[in-house]
Amino acid sequence: MGGDGVEGAVAIVADDAGGRESLAALLEVHGFRARQYRSAEAFLAAAGALDGLGCLVVDLSTAGIRGLELLDRLAAAAPPPPAILIADEVTDPLRLHAQEAGAVAVLDRQEPPLALVAQVRRAAGFCR
Repeated sequence: MGGDGVEGAVAIVADDAGGRESLAALLEVHGFRARQYRSAEAFLAAAGALDGLGCLVVDLSTAGIRGLELLDRLAAAAPPPPAILIADEVTDPLRLHAQEAGAVAVLDRQEPPLALVAQVRRAAGFCR
């Protein structure tokens, strides 16, 4: 059981190690179990990556398979995990594409950290 009764782990997919570790620490302080992946490829290759997953936090600009492409690939899963996309600049076309691929939120990288925590709680609630 995670933060505030949220079930499942939170997978963080980001190639920036410092940013990924900071997000994991923030979520763990709020009671979530964080799993870190340095790339979408690493996430897709990890055995059981979707097992027990409450939500996915994906950096749009991750090298290799980018954030939206990862969401598009996961949209073929039945059902895909709820996802939050983090971007440098959030535009209406980006938000629409992300939502079509299963994202429950698209956050600007500059938003306060607690905005991410609130969205993770919300996203993980979709799994119930």
